Amino acid sequence: MEDLNNLIYQYRKLFIIIMERVILKKGLNTIGDNLNIGELTTYTFRHTWATIAAHLDVPKEVIGKALGHGKKVVTDIYIDFDQTKIDKANRKVIDYVLKL
Repeated sequence: MEDLNNLIYQYRKLFIIIMERVILKKGLNTIGDNLNIGELTTYTFRHTWATIAAHLDVPKEVIGKALGHGKKVVTDIYIDFDQTKIDKANRKVIDYVLKL
């Protein structure tokens, strides 16, 4: 009987997860339709969130944890790196060297 109760519990959890994803997908599609930008996916949403967070200098470790990643390499996939940061870093180094 305990095995049956455990199985029922697991199926209920799975059903809730599936329903949450269906509801989220419908919500994202509604937002995309209302903004006339087409289909939004959870991947698009996560990718955009991670890129904005990185642009706001949120540490990569925090972004990774927020996305549920265990490794930084996975987080790197989600972040579109802002190349202007390299330009700014180079400018700082050049300015520093020229002052020596």
